[in-house]
Amino acid sequence: MGVRVLTATGAGVPDVTVRFTASGNGTVAPTLATTDATGVVHASWTLRTLAGPDTIIATVAVLPSQQAVFTATVRPGRLAHLTITPDTVRFFKLQDTTALRAQGEDRAHNPVVLGPLIWAIAGSTSIASIDTAGIVRSLQPGSTTASATHSATGIVDTAHVIVSQAPATVVVTTSPGTDTLNWLGQQRAIYGTAQDSAGYLIVGAPFTWRSLDSGVAQVQVSGGSGLVTAVWSGTARIVGEYQGLADTATITVRQVPARVSIAVDPDTLAAFSDTAHGGGFVLDSGNALISTATIAWSSSNSAIAEVVAAKRIVARANGSVIVTGSFGVLTDTEALVVRQSLATVQLLPASATLAIDQTAQFRAAPFDRNGFEIDTTIVPISGTWRPLNVNWLDVSSTGLATGRAAGVAGVVFKRNAVSDTALVTVLAPNLGPVTSWEWKNPLPQGNPLQAVSGNADNNVYAVGLSGTIVHFDGVSWTVKPRLDVLAFTDAWVSPTGQLFAAGGQGMGGAGMVVHGYDAPWSGDTLPPYGVVRAVWGVSDTSVFALNEANRVLKFTGSSWSEIGSLPLLTAADLDGASSQLMYVSGSVQEGLNQVGAVFKYNGTTWNEVFRGFVIVSDLWVAPDSSVYAIGRNNDCFTTLLHSTDGAVWDSVTVFSEGISNIHGRTPQDIYGTGFCSGASAIVHWDGVSTTVYHPASENGPLQLWGNAAPGG
Repeated sequence: MGVRVLTATGAGVPDVTVRFTASGNGTVAPTLATTDATGVVHASWTLRTLAGPDTIIATVAVLPSQQAVFTATVRPGRLAHLTITPDTVRFFKLQDTTALRAQGEDRAHNPVVLGPLIWAIAGSTSIASIDTAGIVRSLQPGSTTASATHSATGIVDTAHVIVSQAPATVVVTTSPGTDTLNWLGQQRAIYGTAQDSAGYLIVGAPFTWRSLDSGVAQVQVSGGSGLVTAVWSGTARIVGEYQGLADTATITVRQVPARVSIAVDPDTLAAFSDTAHGGGFVLDSGNALISTATIAWSSSNSAIAEVVAAKRIVARANGSVIVTGSFGVLTDTEALVVRQSLATVQLLPASATLAIDQTAQFRAAPFDRNGFEIDTTIVPISGTWRPLNVNWLDVSSTGLATGRAAGVAGVVFKRNAVSDTALVTVLAPNLGPVTSWEWKNPLPQGNPLQAVSGNADNNVYAVGLSGTIVHFDGVSWTVKPRLDVLAFTDAWVSPTGQLFAAGGQGMGGAGMVVHGYDAPWSGDTLPPYGVVRAVWGVSDTSVFALNEANRVLKFTGSSWSEIGSLPLLTAADLDGASSQLMYVSGSVQEGLNQVGAVFKYNGTTWNEVFRGFVIVSDLWVAPDSSVYAIGRNNDCFTTLLHSTDGAVWDSVTVFSEGISNIHGRTPQDIYGTGFCSGASAIVHWDGVSTTVYHPASENGPLQLWGNAAPGG
């Protein structure tokens, strides 16, 4: 720009200093300038940056009242800056709106009138939307960016958009739509929902949970919900809370019966009037006890087992029932068996008196432990029948008792540890002594017979040298096939009629016992070797033998085994009352002398019970289990000894006939045989006195046998 300083006549004035002053933020240069020869001065004016009027004033000091004023208008430049306000938009509910505003400036920050703008969501469009007027709408929680673009220049500005949901209400509900738990331990999800002030759901709101009645129901966080567990019957309040807002749901816990479970103990009753006790539970679906439920009990057959009170079932008869426990329509069953078990037994009749060979039938009446008789057609009761003394009484497997010898005996029935005994008195027959003897000679060829035994008058055996065996059937004697045995020395016939003949092959030879009911005979060689001197038994499966090796052996029906080795010098005889009571006689060495001795067996051990004389040559055990023995010295005098139990011995009488063998029918009917000074003798002791019979010398008797039956 230029300024000219003139005179009044209009002529230019040179060398005048002109001052330039700019208004606003405009500038001028130079601020002082001197006019040229024509009175003109030039300066450069830079307009201000702000839009609007701008002024330059030129003044000359000598002309204070005059000034030159230059005025110019500054207009906005092109758009340089675009700004959106606000720069951050926050929403606290869904479907809320906020308007964005856009402002434009040139580079001097002068407002610029904006042309068309393009509004858009630069980030996730699912979080917010924006329309063409810049109205932003919240759609779902999250953050995104809104943008405005100047369509002419492409200048862009953005604003942050943050969508959250502040809860305005919360609601707690149960699933699947019921607020009742039907068994302890049952679980149910409980849900909390929160809404913002616009009523829109706050998805995934993390609720906290607590129970106001934890004794009834407990709650725990499970995923995005609560999980309620039933603890006890009642009502529980469950609180769900989210950001300071809470709601309460009421849960009802009850126990709905699901099943009945019972047990009956014991499951078998062994006696009438015995009681079985029932126990049972009514359970919910979680198998938790319903303590207030009462089970009703019943029996399928009260005649067998009767329910007399709750949980008490009493046995009435043998059989089986189904015990039912019920609660409403729910039931459970247990089997209960009533089967009497033998506790006591009573023999009927309780006593009997028999003559020899007379019979009596006994019955074992079984009872349970409460005294009720057992019907054996329903509950069979088997057991073992036996006599107390086989020498006095025979008892069959069905309880039929037969008198064998005079005395007081008993019939025993036993099953396991249960037994009873009926007293049986076998009357002594009015036998009288044998007053005449009839001699038989079945072997005229001259083989001496050394032993005789039988179990009845029509079943008697005699045995002797060269394996001789003869049999008497009550009418005549029959010679049986011989065996290759040097000599038989003793014989015993079992209650069933089986012969057991003892002997051997002579001194140092093998001992043998031959047995059987008839030829062919069974022969057993008994170790250690030594002639078997005596044989006696209780039954076919309980036979005992004494050999010269001083061993006592037992036969079980199939084999022999040793039950004792005695310190004898000479083995003489063996006899007994049972397998638990036996005696062996003979002699022992006492210094340089031979002394007679008796040993007693109690079923376990052998003990010496008598010592005296030179030898005890023979034994007889009476039906009352007392024992008689013959004590001999080296002369013709022999003594009849007696002991009730082997402990104390007394001398009954003295024989002068060299008696060496005895046998009796009763304690008042004892016979003996012997030989002395060339004369044979048979003696009889009637309990008071002795009678002697001398047979012909050629018929010298060695052994005798008889039974207690009349005529035996």
